Amino acid sequence: MTGGAAGAILISLAHTRDAAKPESFSISPNKEKCLDWGRLCYKDLTDHIKLPNDKGMPEEYRGQTWAISWGNANNNEWPDLYLNHHKKDNTLGRFPNSHLILDPGKHLDTKNFTSLKGDDQHSALFHDFDGDGVDELLETIGGFGGTADETNAKSFNIIHYINRTSQMPDAQSLGLEQGGARGRQVAPFTINNTLWLAFLNKDREDKKYGSNTLRQMNSGRFTPDTLTVRDCETPERCTSKPFSIEGYEALTYGLLSNDTAPDLAACQSNSFKQILLFINKGDAAKSLVARTKGKTKYRFCEQAFFPSLGQNAIVTESQSDGIHLLTYKSQANSLEIAYSFPRIRGEHSIDMATADLNNDGLPDIVSLQKSDSKVEAALAIYLSNSRDCSSSKLSNCYRPKLIAIPNTPAARNFALSDFNNDGTIDILIGAGKTKPGPTGGGKYIFLAGKSKGNWITLDLKCPNRTNAIGALAKVRIGSHEITKLKTAGIRYETQDDSRIHIGLGNNTNSHLPQVELTWANGQKTFLKEIRPNSLVSVNGGKACL
Repeated sequence: MTGGAAGAILISLAHTRDAAKPESFSISPNKEKCLDWGRLCYKDLTDHIKLPNDKGMPEEYRGQTWAISWGNANNNEWPDLYLNHHKKDNTLGRFPNSHLILDPGKHLDTKNFTSLKGDDQHSALFHDFDGDGVDELLETIGGFGGTADETNAKSFNIIHYINRTSQMPDAQSLGLEQGGARGRQVAPFTINNTLWLAFLNKDREDKKYGSNTLRQMNSGRFTPDTLTVRDCETPERCTSKPFSIEGYEALTYGLLSNDTAPDLAACQSNSFKQILLFINKGDAAKSLVARTKGKTKYRFCEQAFFPSLGQNAIVTESQSDGIHLLTYKSQANSLEIAYSFPRIRGEHSIDMATADLNNDGLPDIVSLQKSDSKVEAALAIYLSNSRDCSSSKLSNCYRPKLIAIPNTPAARNFALSDFNNDGTIDILIGAGKTKPGPTGGGKYIFLAGKSKGNWITLDLKCPNRTNAIGALAKVRIGSHEITKLKTAGIRYETQDDSRIHIGLGNNTNSHLPQVELTWANGQKTFLKEIRPNSLVSVNGGKACL
C-alpha cells in the first residue's frame, strides 16, 4: 500500500551505516510486552492457535509451515485465515495439507475450520473472481518440483468456493490452471480498470511454464497477455517491447512514479540482477520500462510512501549490504538508492513487509531474521516516530526494535492482518521451514498488537471482479493528508490483509477525517467526517464499474 502527506518536508538524505542498539524484548506465552514507551505492544497468543488434526480434533500444530493468507471468504467484517503445509508428509500425516479458519478475531479459540483437499500447494490468493462480494480461494500448485507436464491435472491450480451449493467454474474453466508450472503466488493488479493476474512461478530446469501475466476478459475468463512498454536508450531512441516478468518471483504494485497511475516492479530473479519497473502512463504508446542501475540481486519488493523522501519507494534488500529504499528518477528513467538502513542484527531477512504498526501515519519496516545461534528467530523492526521526522536525516525518523522469538530455529515467513479489528496490525509467523521429526516440528507464532495511535480501516468492494484493486483512498485530517492504494497484499507465498489501514496518530484531536475515494475507472466517492478508530466498509456500486 502507498501513502502520502500534504506539506511534507523534502530533506537531504545521507547514507548511514551506524546502527543504534535496538530496544528489544523476548516473547513469553500469553504475556503482553511493549516497545517505544508503551506506544506499541504485542501479546503472544501462540497457545490459542489450534488446527484440526487428521481426525478433525483441534490441537497445537506441529510440522512444516508454508503459506499464510488473510482474506474474507464469508462476507463479514472479520478476516479469515488460510494456512497450508505444502505436502502431507510435512506433518507426518498428522494434519490435512491446508486449512481455512473463519473469523478467528471474533472467536479466538474458534473451531470453524474447513480442510481443503489437494497436494503440493504453495500459496493461496483470496479474491472475488465472480464479483458477488465473497472471496474465493485460488491455490497455486507447485508442479511437483517441475516434473509435471502442462496436461497433468494434478498440477493444475485449484479454486475453492466456500459454502456454495451450485456448480461453479473450476480454475481450468477460468483459464487459471497454469498446468506444469511451479506456482508460488498470484499477484492481481489493474491497468485502466481491467484486472490482470501475475502468476509468479519458480523457474523449471527446462525453462517451461515460467512467470507470466493474464488479462481478464468481459466473459470473466482469463487469457494470456503481456503489457507493452517503450524501452528507451535515450529520449529519442525508443523501441516498443513486451513487459515480460518471466524469471522474476516477486511483484509489487504502487504509485512509484509519483502520479495517480499505479506502476509495477518485478524483482527476486536468479537470472536478472535488476529490478524491472513498469511505468504506467495509461497507454502502451507512453508507458515505459525502467531498471535499477548495475547488477545487484534484490530479494524483496515492498513499497510505501516516505514523506521525508517526498515519494513512494521500493523497500528491498540486497544480499551484500542490507535494506534499501529505491526511488524512481524520471529524468534518468531508473530506480536508484535513496537511503540505506543498517541491519539491526547483521542478519539477512527471511521475509520482509511494510505496515504502519504504531499508527503514526508513517510506514514501518518489518524483517524476519534468524539468529547466529540458529535457535532463535527475531522480528527486526524499523519503527517510525513522526515527531522526529522534521530533522535532516531519515534515520532520525526510525528507531531499531527487536522482538526475540525463542525456540524457532526454522522461521519461514509472516503475514499481517488486523485480525480482531482493534486497529493495530497483528503478526502471524510461520516457524516451521524444516521438515518435522518423529515427535515434533515447527509451529505458528501469533503476536496480537496494541497501539496508542488513532486509525481508520477502509474495506473497499467493487462488483466488477477487481476487488477494488487500484482504487485510491485520500484521507484528510485538517491540513494533513495521507493517500493509499488498494492492493491485494501479496508477498512471496503470503497474502496480508488487503483492507486499507491508515494510522492517524494524534491528528484527529481537532478534526475528523474526510475520505476521497478514486476508483480505478476515475470516478470518485466522498466520505465526510469519519469517526476515528473505526472500520468503514464501502461498496462502490455503479461508481466503480
